[in-house]
Amino acid sequence: MEEKIIITFDFGTQSIRCALVNNKGQILGIVQEKYEEAYYSSKVGYAEQSFDTYYKYACIASKRLKELYPDLFDKAIGVTHTTFRDTFTITDEKGNPLRDFILWIDTRKPKCEDKLPALNNTLFNLVGVKDMILYNRQLCRQNWIKENERELWDKAAKFASISAILNAKMTGNLVDSVSSCIGHVPMNYKKRCWMKKNELTYPIFNLEDDKLVDLCNVGDVVGYITKECSIETGLKEGLPLIATAADKSCETFGAGVIGDDSASLSFGTAVTINYITNKYIEPYTFLPSYPSLDDELYNCEVQIYRGCWMLTWFIDNYCDKEKEEAKKLGVAVEELLDEHIKDIPVGSDGLVLIPYWNPPLKHPEYRGTIAGFLPDHHKYHFYRAILEGIGFNLYESFTHLEKRLKRHTKYFVISGGASASDDICQMVSDILGVRIIRPKEKEATTIGSSMGGFIGLKVFDSYDDAIKNMVSYEGEFIPNEENHKKYVELYKRNYKQTENNLHNIYKKWK
Repeated sequence: MEEKIIITFDFGTQSIRCALVNNKGQILGIVQEKYEEAYYSSKVGYAEQSFDTYYKYACIASKRLKELYPDLFDKAIGVTHTTFRDTFTITDEKGNPLRDFILWIDTRKPKCEDKLPALNNTLFNLVGVKDMILYNRQLCRQNWIKENERELWDKAAKFASISAILNAKMTGNLVDSVSSCIGHVPMNYKKRCWMKKNELTYPIFNLEDDKLVDLCNVGDVVGYITKECSIETGLKEGLPLIATAADKSCETFGAGVIGDDSASLSFGTAVTINYITNKYIEPYTFLPSYPSLDDELYNCEVQIYRGCWMLTWFIDNYCDKEKEEAKKLGVAVEELLDEHIKDIPVGSDGLVLIPYWNPPLKHPEYRGTIAGFLPDHHKYHFYRAILEGIGFNLYESFTHLEKRLKRHTKYFVISGGASASDDICQMVSDILGVRIIRPKEKEATTIGSSMGGFIGLKVFDSYDDAIKNMVSYEGEFIPNEENHKKYVELYKRNYKQTENNLHNIYKKWK
């Protein structure tokens, strides 16, 4: 097969990657640019970032990639991008932002004093999801802007995601892929279209129809790179921009997960489990499945919102010495920390961490908790306890999803930054009791977005064909049965009982 190349932008919460990917699944060149600051906070709990920041670093990465690989860059037949989710702002008619984005990790809460329609409210109370519905309303950024910046809201033409605004900036067309527009907006994910006003959950989102952007499907040509964008990014003018999907949907396909016997584990800023289904099945009541990269399939997902972000938080706050040492040695800080946790036994000598630095949607009252401190514990116990807490939460989600989907998981495919660590991969395999494999190309999200581009440009006829050509594996981790038994016991006795006993305390927490 003749080599074809896609240029893909992968926008993460903390950095952007720009890559040259061919139809064999090889990353021929990649540039990563870390944002000077992932977000800024004008108040405690706030997390905002400007579109100009994201676009500035995209331009830097793209031009640097062109400088390093000029011939390959010029051979590209198309462009794609994938972005992190649930991050929106208001724009004018052309897609120019009127304020900075409120990020998905932001914890501000609007009052939401306007009552929901009586019938909807009664039904929510009957099924016992009143608190969850209120929490979802508070996560709708449009509700906060309406309450606190009403004059600005009234001037706005559209409420748009990062991906939609990127499309407008790069092609002049303000449109969003159904599989990219993921967040607290009135989307009917099952039907892949905006909700109708008579749908039960529509009032939660409080978003006027005229502020909704137009939608397209994965594989559609959004538009063509404009002259202005070409000058700013180095991309060839007239190159087609192909719609793909949000980060986790791309990552799942980039990991080669589409069968009934496997699932994707993503160890990024957020940690997720994703199963692919051909029927729409909610992981929990009123928690949606999302459109996948393939518009006939769905991603059934459970998420730990600040999963591996907790590792970054820990390093930033407690590991100055290790950061200095890592800089001298030219290695990642995590490599040094992994060496220290090898000496700590399974269960972190009784230290238990509940990883709800951001609460889950099904339990909005939960908080992050660390329990079981003893005098001999040190910071490396803390680091291992974070990893084990993430693993225990994944074990709970995985066993729940297997029952809900009536699946037997033979293996997980792991991806994301933390998946580069053999020690972390082995620990997760031991906790879950399931074989874990790792893709040869570590940037699964980038591969998945490029895959969507190749499908759109008819390089491949199907995603099965694309995966066969673009995904291969090189690492395998078999669970240690003795460790798995210990972990299951610790999960039941320490982790789950701690969480259950804190339930009433969480509800009263202010």
